[in-house]
Formats: sequence, C-alpha cells, structure tokens
Amino acid sequence: MRSLAVGFALVLAAVPAFTPVASSQRGQQSSVNKAPSAPAPLRDLSGVWFPKGGGLTQATQPPFTAWGQQQFDANRPASGPREDTANTNDRYLQCDPPGLPRIYELPRPLEILNTRDRMLIAYETAGTWREIWTDGRELPKDPDPWWYGHSVGKWVDDYTFVVESNGFNNKTWLDRPGHPHSDQMHLTERFRRLDHDTMDVTFTVDDPKAYTKPWVGTPRIYVLKPTWELEESYCTVEDESRYFNDVTRPSALRAAPEKK
Repeated sequence: MRSLAVGFALVLAAVPAFTPVASSQRGQQSSVNKAPSAPAPLRDLSGVWFPKGGGLTQATQPPFTAWGQQQFDANRPASGPREDTANTNDRYLQCDPPGLPRIYELPRPLEILNTRDRMLIAYETAGTWREIWTDGRELPKDPDPWWYGHSVGKWVDDYTFVVESNGFNNKTWLDRPGHPHSDQMHLTERFRRLDHDTMDVTFTVDDPKAYTKPWVGTPRIYVLKPTWELEESYCTVEDESRYFNDVTRPSALRAAPEKK
C-alpha cells in the first residue's frame, strides 16, 4: 500500500509523536540508507510525481479586499479552523473540479508529458488534464472563463519552467479552508527540478479583486515515481460518501493501493 500522507501541519499533528531516541535513530537510518539522487536532466519535467508537502495555505495570506472578505465569510469549508461539515458549501465535495492551485493540495500524483508545442499535465484527481502552450503565444486578452484557466509556459533556465494562467471562473476555492479567488486571478506556477528525483512547485496568486497584494505560497515538494502509473479517479454518485471522507479527513493513515 502506498501511504497518502499530506504534508500539512494539520495532518502531521494526527501522527503519534516519536520519542527523542526513536526519532534520532530513524533519522540516522534514513541518512545512511538513502542514496543521493542523480543530477536533474536539462529542461525535462516528464514523469509521474507524488507530493510530499508544502502548499499555498502555509504562506502568509495578504489582506482581503472588501469583496474577498465577503466571499471568504460566505464559504463554509468541511475542514480546518472554520469547519462546518454539516452545512458546507464546498462545491468540490459535490463533484465540481477543485481548480487551481487547490488541485496540488490533494494527496494524489500527477504526470507531466512534453510535446513539440505544449506541456500536458495529467492529474490523478478526478481524471483531470491541462495543456500548457509552449509555442510562444501570449495569454488571451479576453478569455472565456474556464475551471483551470488558459495557460502558457516557458523555460527560464535549464531547470525552471514557469506557467502563467488567466481566464478562470470564480467557482473554485484556492484551498480547503475556503480562500476565494475571482475571475481576475492571474496564477503563476514555478516548477523547479532540484535533482533527478525531486522538484518543487511554487504558486503566486495575483488577484486584485480578492487580495490587496499577490499571495506567494511556500514550495510544494514532489518526488519522481518512475514505476507508477495514474489510476482512475472520478467523483461519482456511488462513491460520494467515500469521496467526501477522502478529501476532508485529516489523517496521515489514509492509503491507496501501492504502485509497484
């Protein structure tokens, strides 16, 4: 079984603490047994990646605008400090797409594929995929509002790929606690290949309708899983109860079938 441990403080708090001696021994074993990763390949993010931790919600939130505060107050999340499970209006729990950057907050892998003129990202969550154009085009000036927006990307150095997106609808939340965004949101995703087996992703939300200044998240770490493949994952009527529990329960003991 592969453990789907989410790298957030809320989740980590649910794990029993190690004694000082056990913790020290565990750290020594990890440092001895882990072989160093090979250098990162040049301009290549391809493969299946699984998240370790970090995310937008760990960064310091900028102040709301009046509109943003109104939206935040109206959102009733099913987890976190404002938990209201009985009356939640989280549309993701009704099978709507999680949107960006929230989809990265979920403990499921993603796969990146490169083609001649675009990068494709397939997320295991809800069978979602995106295309990021790399043919030099600019973002549309007056785009139709989409769940995942319209995206263009480019390499800024041999190990860093930057994605710019606009044209979002305002039907999703930035994260589980219910931070809103508007249709004016401009999202920047910075993928940085640290070595062969590790990359991080940093998000910057620039939404002048909801926040008084851009919101820069902390990096979310991903590890390469070369033997994994994405599984089917859909929200259906039959699976509604299980799906609800999966995305709201703060447990580090949740698991899914191990991919050999």
